[in-house]
Amino acid sequence: MTTSSRTAQAKHRRRTPDGRFADELNSFGFPDAATLSAYEQQTSQIPVLQRLQKHGKITPPPITLPDGWTEAGTKHDGNADGYGSYHEDTRRFTGPDNSTLTVTHSSGFEKDFGLYDYQTVEYQSGNVTIKRIIPPTSNPDINELEETGQRLERQRAELNAHASGRWSAPITRLTASTSETGYTFILPEYGEPPKKPVLPWNRAAWDKARKQEKENRKSGVAEIPPR
Repeated sequence: MTTSSRTAQAKHRRRTPDGRFADELNSFGFPDAATLSAYEQQTSQIPVLQRLQKHGKITPPPITLPDGWTEAGTKHDGNADGYGSYHEDTRRFTGPDNSTLTVTHSSGFEKDFGLYDYQTVEYQSGNVTIKRIIPPTSNPDINELEETGQRLERQRAELNAHASGRWSAPITRLTASTSETGYTFILPEYGEPPKKPVLPWNRAAWDKARKQEKENRKSGVAEIPPR
């Protein structure tokens, strides 16, 4: 199989943290074929098919829990039919500040997209959510997730403090999603906007703020702030 055809297959089977395939991320600036090819070569040292044939499924390594974190439960799921087969293991953890971590390992075969094997990570704390795709044998770093969550919360507060105009709605949540090739986009959720004004020139500014918020929900608001 040529490098170009392998790259095309890789692009089709790579998913976003929300389960969408890479082709749907073009509007967000998904990495080009060269980036995908480099990633595929990096992960092809242990072929997915070989691991699935040998083990049936890949057991991720145990997650090292910092003080105050506990495991909240596990769930196993799987199926096989004419379209393909899949196996899913979901582990849930809770932190001392009511933060949560959900790690789902998915592997299998889809008729239209081929073999896949990856983990999704979803961390929630307060008003921030972090979603990532990581290799199947990797271990999420909870300390790093906590630190990144704190930086996102500071960024949310900063965006609200410097909102553009009196008609802006508050940002109630920031969600940072990172694909397995490393591309990150940050999407906001907005609270209730100010009441629509009566004066026509104020209504125009109000409408402009709603239009900007709609665009931000699609394209994101900011990069993760530096440490």
